[in-house]
Amino acid sequence: MRRYTLIKMDFRKSVLIMGAGTMGRGIAELMAFSGFEVQLWDRDPKTLGQASAAVERSVRRQVDAGRITDRELDQTLERVRLISDFRIVHPKTAYVIEAIVEDLEIKRAVFGAIERVLPDAWFASHTSAIGIERLSTGLKRPERLLGLHFFYPVSVMPLVEIVYGVHTDEIWVKKAIELAELELGKKT
Repeated sequence: MRRYTLIKMDFRKSVLIMGAGTMGRGIAELMAFSGFEVQLWDRDPKTLGQASAAVERSVRRQVDAGRITDRELDQTLERVRLISDFRIVHPKTAYVIEAIVEDLEIKRAVFGAIERVLPDAWFASHTSAIGIERLSTGLKRPERLLGLHFFYPVSVMPLVEIVYGVHTDEIWVKKAIELAELELGKKT
């Protein structure tokens, strides 16, 4: 298993993925493959290790199938940084995509904690069951939250569902559509 660290980041194309489970690591892989600098967070170091190995296996399959080169594999993997502490997230990170357990109070706590670290970032939740309005309660800037729901497997399924609340800023909705369609090659 490889370990990479970020040396230089383009913060217009930087993302923090909260949660390194199946969906979080799939989103991290897609974002890294699309040229984003990815900080993949999970509180469990074992889960982070499993995510790193899974991402490498998945990208390696692209090489084995002849769709990408070894150089592209290395470049993709170099864009992923594993972290288990919010406090080391780079303060200019542009986007946060949360993909943790479907528990309202846990999600609210995580969003509140990360909002203190990244007050200017745009937030998205991968939730499929919890309303955006309910999630945004307690945020200082609820207009910066929307739902960005990917389908499994993230790298293959072409659709991304964008869900916004009554407080979601229209600018963020437009940015999310551009992010999904232009940067990630998905249909919204």
